[in-house]
Amino acid sequence: MVATNLERYEILKRHLPDEAARVIAEAWLPAEQLVTRDYLDARLTEQSAQIHEVMRRLEARIDGRIDSLQRWMLAFMASLWLGMGGMIVTILVKG
Repeated sequence: MVATNLERYEILKRHLPDEAARVIAEAWLPAEQLVTRDYLDARLTEQSAQIHEVMRRLEARIDGRIDSLQRWMLAFMASLWLGMGGMIVTILVKG
């Protein structure tokens, strides 16, 4: 296995001009630095699971807030209708 840029350059210059062989040898990444499709698939699966977990927690939190908001709305509407009923009774009695 070719380990250094110099060894790569020596192999490439047999088939390419010196400048092209030098540029390719310098730009060539070692196999340890390359990302494989399997690695990307594993990371994507992991991140997808994390996103689904965050979304599940967020939906549960929103559902709790909606329940609280509905209770407040019912309390407000009940007091509003009681006030309206009181005004109607007052108008009918004094009318």
